[in-house]
Amino acid sequence: MAKAPTGVADEIALEPAPGIRIVWDQGLIESHARGEGDDGWSLDGPIGSDVAAVRVLTAAGAEGGALLIAGVRPVGAEGHDTEHLAALLGDSDGSLQPVKETLISTEYATEGRIRRIGLELYLPGEDYALRAAGDAVGYGESDRDGAQLSFTSLDFRLDGQRGAGRLDLLRRAS
Repeated sequence: MAKAPTGVADEIALEPAPGIRIVWDQGLIESHARGEGDDGWSLDGPIGSDVAAVRVLTAAGAEGGALLIAGVRPVGAEGHDTEHLAALLGDSDGSLQPVKETLISTEYATEGRIRRIGLELYLPGEDYALRAAGDAVGYGESDRDGAQLSFTSLDFRLDGQRGAGRLDLLRRAS
């Protein structure tokens, strides 16, 4: 079970699994809406030997609001259903609410890169999902703190609002 979001000053944090804490910088999240900046988040602590990958989605709308998702896939996991996810949905006034359940669907191109993602977000007290989608517009790879980072830049849509996003996949270096 994911821990509740924490925030101090200009930081927002989620803990999708014990010992894995993702911290976002509020200013960098906002730069996503302008299609600028880097990933905007940091990993607080190392990736343990029981973790196959950490997945982070940062998306911001042109009119404000944000979607932040942190996921941890354990070693030996066979599918998305075993990934530990935590998510926050922010509106244009800056308030954040936790997402009760997050479902992610990933479509891959023939060369193995992400082509598109689809999301269903279930908010507390709601029976119907809020839907979001992102189409890949760019790719990249880098090393980050001794791990391999692959990222996909996204043209993002959430509840009729357009914006930009980035999906990062962090794996321990072999």
